[in-house]
Amino acid sequence: MADKVITAVNPHVINKIEGEKSPLWKIAASSFENVELTPEEFADHINQGHAFCAQHDGWRDEKHFLGTNLLAVDIDNGWRLEEILSDPFVMENACVVYPTPSHTEADHRARIVFQLAHTITDKFEMRAAYTGVVRMFGGDAACTDACRMFFGSKGSNPVVIGKVMPNDRLAALIEFGKAQRVSESSGDKRSSGAKATAQRSTIALAVDQMVTTANGSDVPLKDAYAKLSVRCPNPNHRDRRPSAVVITNRNGINGVYCHACKDSFWPAPTQWKKHEKFDFYLAEKIIRDLRVSEDPFFLNDEERRIEDGEPADPSVDVRRHFVFSKQYVSDANMQFERGVTFLRSPKGTGKSKWLEDVVKQCRVEGKTVLLIGHRQTLLRSLADRLGLTCYYYFDGERQRNNRPTSYYAICLDSMGRLLKPAEHRYEVVIIDEAEQVISHLTGETLARKRRKCFESFLFYLGKADSVIVSDADLGPITVNTICDTVRNDPDYRFYVNTYKDSVCPVYVYDDDKHLSQEMVDAVERGGRYYVATNSRGRADQLARMLRDKFGDTKKVMLVTSKTVKTQEVAAFVREIDTAILEYDVTIASPTMGTGIDITFKDGDSHIDTVFGFFGARINTHFDMDQQLSRVRKPKEIRVWVTPERFAFETDPGVIREEVRDSEELDELFTGYKADGTFEVDERYLEMYANVKSVARASKNRLKANFIELRQRNGWEIIPVATDIDLRKSGSVILDKARDAVKADYIDSLCDVTPMSADTFERFRERKDEGVQLSPDEELAMQRKALEMFYREEITPDLAILDDGGRYRKKVRLMEVYLSPRDHLRERTEWDHKRDYFASDTERSSAKQYVLLKLFNAAGIVDDHGAFRFDVAVSQKSLGAFAQQCKELSGKLEALFDISVRGDVANKAKSQLDDLVDLVGLSFGKAERRNKKGEDTGYFYRLEETSWTRIKTIIDRRMRTEVGVVPDIEILTPSEKARRTKAKGLHPKVMESLWK
Repeated sequence: MADKVITAVNPHVINKIEGEKSPLWKIAASSFENVELTPEEFADHINQGHAFCAQHDGWRDEKHFLGTNLLAVDIDNGWRLEEILSDPFVMENACVVYPTPSHTEADHRARIVFQLAHTITDKFEMRAAYTGVVRMFGGDAACTDACRMFFGSKGSNPVVIGKVMPNDRLAALIEFGKAQRVSESSGDKRSSGAKATAQRSTIALAVDQMVTTANGSDVPLKDAYAKLSVRCPNPNHRDRRPSAVVITNRNGINGVYCHACKDSFWPAPTQWKKHEKFDFYLAEKIIRDLRVSEDPFFLNDEERRIEDGEPADPSVDVRRHFVFSKQYVSDANMQFERGVTFLRSPKGTGKSKWLEDVVKQCRVEGKTVLLIGHRQTLLRSLADRLGLTCYYYFDGERQRNNRPTSYYAICLDSMGRLLKPAEHRYEVVIIDEAEQVISHLTGETLARKRRKCFESFLFYLGKADSVIVSDADLGPITVNTICDTVRNDPDYRFYVNTYKDSVCPVYVYDDDKHLSQEMVDAVERGGRYYVATNSRGRADQLARMLRDKFGDTKKVMLVTSKTVKTQEVAAFVREIDTAILEYDVTIASPTMGTGIDITFKDGDSHIDTVFGFFGARINTHFDMDQQLSRVRKPKEIRVWVTPERFAFETDPGVIREEVRDSEELDELFTGYKADGTFEVDERYLEMYANVKSVARASKNRLKANFIELRQRNGWEIIPVATDIDLRKSGSVILDKARDAVKADYIDSLCDVTPMSADTFERFRERKDEGVQLSPDEELAMQRKALEMFYREEITPDLAILDDGGRYRKKVRLMEVYLSPRDHLRERTEWDHKRDYFASDTERSSAKQYVLLKLFNAAGIVDDHGAFRFDVAVSQKSLGAFAQQCKELSGKLEALFDISVRGDVANKAKSQLDDLVDLVGLSFGKAERRNKKGEDTGYFYRLEETSWTRIKTIIDRRMRTEVGVVPDIEILTPSEKARRTKAKGLHPKVMESLWK
């Protein structure tokens, strides 16, 4: 007989609890009894309808979790009970299988309970185990709480299999659950809605791996063609319907990519090779090797060179690779010549000074010079130093553009707009901080300007006689891009400076709230501090935290992409070496990440501490290192780097295919081939894949990579464990500051001077042309955009309702839902003319159709789409809706970025809540109903106030300033019925159009 199961049971909860307001929920949270049972005794409790969960101390909550050796998963994805009981994995590992209370002959619902070989006592391990088993069987990914409650099923006659899942199988499930499925980039916006990025699985495929195709046949993976549909090779994923495809990496080796797991799998040799630590320093190693092969004695020995087939001309110098260790690169006798000059040299070694000398030489020789950067503040600082004309200047608070000159500095974003290839030519192109400049070409900020800026970038690199690229971390991103862009087989020289300066200790903290409190304490003691962070939001919060604590007694300078547009901050950055001494604290976001050296003339360390706060999936460890290195000689550095780890796919070949399949980058698309497949810009795709490869590798092990980089450059790393008391106090002040920043924004939005519609249009056009506006102008535009949308003056309540533009999205979608199809077409044409972001007619119609289909299935609209406020829905009434959600799951994710819950059949109301919220509606309070003395559960009606609110806004948008948006009619149900029949909105008509 198997060992006893360790669980908690609740005999007071029989089967399911109907309704969110039921008093049974309190009993379900407080009346469990920790027990140890035989599998048969446990099955008897289930058969009596008793709920069960993990053992806990007191209130059923994850923080009170004690442990369990049970793991359960719901099966409601079309798998019939007899199929479950004939599945080899279930029969070899499961303890109990039973049909749930929702089970019917037409729609099978079951639960599999596994008994584990050991008891899990760690809540995080328990959560990972739940996530793993959910992924294996396709359950509800949201239901992974360590103390999750499972209902019994009265009279279900559970099948006791009595098997115990071995530890090795459990360990594999836990690892499967720990794999994070997230986007590689949070974009400093935690709810960006970005799709999950492909991950590399730790599961190695066999060299002679066979894969199973959709028709059930097995073929050798090595012989399969790319994009062949196959079943996922992960043994933890029960892939009954093939969700994977064959992929091929740049070395021609086949692997498998699973769209459900978001994982890539490779044969063992490739897999282990791929999981070696990413070598960020390969370029330097290669240059060292090449330098050795270029023995100067060999190059100067004419006879040996003739024997080896080298040119006999002794004047030929073929040395191209140089490695040296100099405090300043100007002492290395580097030559500026035709071709490409690569310079990799640590921060603070005089790269900018050497560039000054180069520009002076160019002026003497009459050669024109173009400097390309990616951040305005840094570009202007370097342009001033090199004696170049910066492409922008300030006229009072306004930013204006300088026309291109023979010696010009410009940001990548403005190249397509200001530089005219037919008029402006440059013999010398300089790219400082080259890795970040080229990476910027793949960033989100370029948006619609990307193609034009990319082509301009390629043009000027290709036409230049000399190209200079420099960076402290110069690597494959720059080398590959430059070599693919400049003339064929360019002459080049690669210089690597290995100098290491004496440095201070770096204290690396385990907790960011702990460090926040220590920063406040340090400022209170007095001194001068510099704070770097990769999040503008965090920078705002830290600045507010210090203002709340110290008021005007401490001077704080905040430098972000928002504040740097003010004259005060711009002047501060220009004279930062002296201006920083006037402030107690300087807080900087990535806008001041490169190109600025805070070095004091007397060589002293006037900055007591440099603090750093760096979150996950925003930028790379190289970027973070650059930010911390703005202050050249701090007394100490204290930094927190997120310990989060990921396994994002880094193979450029796989990234290329991932991008092709996801269709994320419209700018890649250039047309169709003769066979109907996509034609893409291979140049940009290659650069994009290389950039993403390095960035993903960095983000996979951000903290470890940062520590390695610092140690490699000679820094001493001192770990700092979390102080619980400081963490608690730091958390309180951070939360308070976060709320205050939100309130400040609303106050500023309401207080800024109003802007006229004509001024708004003029400023919008200027902004589209790349002209930078002042913070007040930006804020006034945001206010005007809000007022123009809602057709009323701003108030704090309206700003709160707007929620940073989120409610506007709901209004727009409701307008799409209510609009006749010809109006959708008119809106698309109008939006296109106005250069607004909007879906094309096909997508708007698709959104309208999907919403209508689902709302109709839920019964909250009639056949013509009119909302019904007299209808109350319940969990039991939403079966057709749940089925429609499953059938339209792909459309829901593609159109609205909403995933269908794995347990949608049991929690259809929650899914419906998400959908009606998309159009700004909500349900009212639950209504308890009884029929003939029997409790029939809770019912919900659409809340008329939510409809009235959004309808009033749409009415106002119709009546006021009609020229700003197209007319949208809101009709009575009878009018709508007549009109929609004529316009083609009836579901059956729409369905035929859809098909």
